[in-house]
Amino acid sequence: MARIMATLRDKQAWAAYPPVRHVREISKMWPAWRKTISTLLQQRQQGQAPWQWPDACYLPVMAAYVSYTQAYPEFLSAAQSGALPFEEYSRPTSFAGAYIWEQAKICCRFDADLYSALASQPLDGQLPTELFYRLPAWAVYIELPGVIFDNEIVDGMTVFVDWRLDLQRFELQMMLYQRGKIWPRLISLPFAETLDKSLEMLQADDERFAKAGAQDAKQFALLCNIILYLCTDNADVSGLPTGRRFAPAAQSAVHVELPEKWDVGFRIGSALRRYRNASSGEHTGATHLSPRPHVRRAHWHHFWAGSQNGERHLILHWLPPIPVRINIEDELPVVIRPVKEHTEDKTHEKNK
Repeated sequence: MARIMATLRDKQAWAAYPPVRHVREISKMWPAWRKTISTLLQQRQQGQAPWQWPDACYLPVMAAYVSYTQAYPEFLSAAQSGALPFEEYSRPTSFAGAYIWEQAKICCRFDADLYSALASQPLDGQLPTELFYRLPAWAVYIELPGVIFDNEIVDGMTVFVDWRLDLQRFELQMMLYQRGKIWPRLISLPFAETLDKSLEMLQADDERFAKAGAQDAKQFALLCNIILYLCTDNADVSGLPTGRRFAPAAQSAVHVELPEKWDVGFRIGSALRRYRNASSGEHTGATHLSPRPHVRRAHWHHFWAGSQNGERHLILHWLPPIPVRINIEDELPVVIRPVKEHTEDKTHEKNK
């Protein structure tokens, strides 16, 4: 009985959480959505689905769109006639994103100081977008304190990799949960060789995004940096299995009852706070012949690993604001993790 009561309390605590609330709203609007999508995925496994798609995508948005419009043809008619309110165009993406998120129900909460460091870090437009394949789960929900996009407060976002059946390309779907709204604000970032090229394609596809001001551009950089951090090989994530990382194409999809919270960056956040709170007396050792204590800006470091003639894979590391001549290492808790050896390609070539 005590266990049952504890589970009920947990359910009540999560009930108002944006992705949980969103799933509840979807179930009211389309009661058969889980069964319909589940049947489609089973048909795909049996080779009987109307479409096939790459394994790096769990469920294409367009597949959910077709399934929904077959059940509710009035939605398609309203969309084609232009009578559909703008925010409701996100319904099909919401169905796909919510279904994918439900398979693991991962919720990420970033340490405030790591979050601040990522917010102040410029977006590196030369990073390859294929890094987004390395999301730690099929879909993750990320809390976004302080984010305002399109003049609306954003509580968080659900992120997943989509395959555009019509254009035959991958896209990163960001579902922004704006406070007080049922349907999320969508950002669909096409995959290209670099983030800069992806942004050019996004601006061509999304008129509202193309007209966004400097503040929205800054917030978008934060969204990308937060997602990229989860894709790094050195991500500080409490819930991530030690010694390995989920691979989307291989991760089993098992429906879970309650969300799982992952604390992100709490070790590195401790180090950042140690630097910020360091007294002037600890900043010693500088002379007229040596550099004064300072901090190098946070940045990304990526390289190809593996043999030149064999299988190679892309590695991404986040290098935090690096204290120079400031000793903060003693304050970090010790965590021992197995390390998989890899060979860094010092030529940093851009193609496999």
